[in-house]
Amino acid sequence: GFRNQRSCKTIKDDTAGMVTSKTVQRDIYNALRGSELARNISGRIYYDGTRERDSMLEDVEVVFTYGTTDGQTASGVVTLLVYFPDVDPYGNGVMVEDIARAMELEALCAAFVDEVKVSMTNYKIGLRQSIMTQSQTEINQHFVSVMLSYETIEN
Repeated sequence: GFRNQRSCKTIKDDTAGMVTSKTVQRDIYNALRGSELARNISGRIYYDGTRERDSMLEDVEVVFTYGTTDGQTASGVVTLLVYFPDVDPYGNGVMVEDIARAMELEALCAAFVDEVKVSMTNYKIGLRQSIMTQSQTEINQHFVSVMLSYETIEN
C-alpha cells in the first residue's frame, strides 16, 4: 500500500480540532484496514494516486474529494474507489464488467458505510450519492465508487 503508513498512523492532531484533508483520509483509511471489505478483496488499500499503475488486483483508493470548514466543524466528501478486473466470458478477447463481482463489492461497500456510521465516532458519516460501478476501459477494469460525506462532531 502506502509506504509512509506508519508515520500517518502516529501523527498527533496538534491543531486542536482542526481537521485537514489528510486527517480525514487517514481516519477512513484506518477504518478500512480492519473492515470486512478489506478482508474480501485480493489487493490493498492505497491513498489517492499511490496505487500501482499495472495492478490487476482488487484495490481500494481513498480519495479526498472536497471539504469545507467554518473553523469549528469540517465537512466534505471522501471517495472510495474499489477496483476490480474485467472478465473475458466468451474467450474472444472482449473484456466486460464482472457483474457478479460488482454486486458483491457494492454490497461490501454498503456494509462498510453502515459500519463506519457507528464506529467513526468523531464524524457523522453518510453517503453523498448512491454506491455505483463505473468503467475504466483503458485498463480493462471497473471500480465501485463510494462517496462518503463526513461532518466532524465535537466530543
